[in-house]
Amino acid sequence: MPETLTSRLGDLGTFSRGQGGTKKDARLEGVPCVRYGELYTAHHIRIRRFVSFIDPAAASRYTRLAPGDIVFAASGETHAEIGQGAVFVGDEPAVAGGDTIIFTPRPGADPVFLSYAANTTDAARFKARLGQGSSVIHIGAKHLQGLPVWIPPLPEQRRIAEILDTVDEAIRKTEEIIAKLEQVKQGLLHDLLTRGIDDNGELRDPDRHPEQFKDSPLGRIPKAWEVMPLGALSHRVTDGTHQAVRTVLHQDNTVPFLYVSCIRDGVIHWDRAARITTRTFAEISRGREPDAGMVLYTAVGSFGHAAVVSHQRPFAFQRHIACIYPVQNRLRGGYLALILNGPQARRHADVVAIGNAQKTVTLGELSKFLVPLPPTEEQDRLASRVATLDRRIGAEEHDAGKLRLVKQGLMEDLLTGRVRVTALLEEAAE
Repeated sequence: MPETLTSRLGDLGTFSRGQGGTKKDARLEGVPCVRYGELYTAHHIRIRRFVSFIDPAAASRYTRLAPGDIVFAASGETHAEIGQGAVFVGDEPAVAGGDTIIFTPRPGADPVFLSYAANTTDAARFKARLGQGSSVIHIGAKHLQGLPVWIPPLPEQRRIAEILDTVDEAIRKTEEIIAKLEQVKQGLLHDLLTRGIDDNGELRDPDRHPEQFKDSPLGRIPKAWEVMPLGALSHRVTDGTHQAVRTVLHQDNTVPFLYVSCIRDGVIHWDRAARITTRTFAEISRGREPDAGMVLYTAVGSFGHAAVVSHQRPFAFQRHIACIYPVQNRLRGGYLALILNGPQARRHADVVAIGNAQKTVTLGELSKFLVPLPPTEEQDRLASRVATLDRRIGAEEHDAGKLRLVKQGLMEDLLTGRVRVTALLEEAAE
């Protein structure tokens, strides 16, 4: 390709090792600081907003950042986390902590372009291959030096960075909308599960109409509600298969097999499921047969996530997932999932969970969960109200997913030279 070359990252700048103090230096306010773990949880491509701050008196023990520096994570729990980086483009004083690697680009290399180039799918594979360690994975500057980077002329680098920044900004704004909707949902859940909805579709008001409420083991609840343990409202509370399961490739005549990670945010993510044969399904599903209206609840590890099975379909699940078969004429599955995902059930789960390495909510404790029980007609109204908001959140998440695919495609095309933006630069120059 004319006027371009493929270089090593080490040829385009210099590396230094991040130095840091201790956790005792942390403050709610102070000097902005980039911690290595934040490079794969909070920062992406650009460091837009700091989440950590340190005591100004301790700042001299940390590595000072200059505008244009790219900060890489030198450690991580997985190979996918190591070497993730973000560029600092601010002008305020800021520092990086330990277990980071700082790359300072030379003139002629755009820092934002390089940050994108160092975080492509191919770059991630390159860094993952070089990671060292087992429980904690490490990568060093000597490994990052060899990272291959396609380098067009500086104006083209800047134009590519602008294009990718535009898509990133659209993703960021969509994610902000999702976060706000999630906050609205949490507030709505609290109100719905403590005040309920009257026959007119309005939230009951305990301040204006205290006569409509009564005391209960769960606090003040509407008079028409009961409080009962989950076990008394269920045909059965059990868990997934305890047998070793052999999964297979996705193909016809296979059945989804769910892990704990498949249940999040009140949703069963079927696309994350493994597959098993129909024969295996028949062997392991006895006593835990799938049924529309049943509720799945993550009970081990990432415990406390619930989702209702909305329609009849064959599937199986691991033993770390509990399943509840509610008595439908007393307790609707959709409403039960709301309760188990609500703040009161989450707090109770934190109290009763046992174990060290993997916290567990036992089936016995799950059966003891106290359920605020409205009439079934009101349960349906409550679940419907939340489902409306969930559909809006789902639509925004779908849009964000499409934008991420667009960005991934652009990065693969523009950061490899497969598609050039020289025509756009020529148009701008005319």
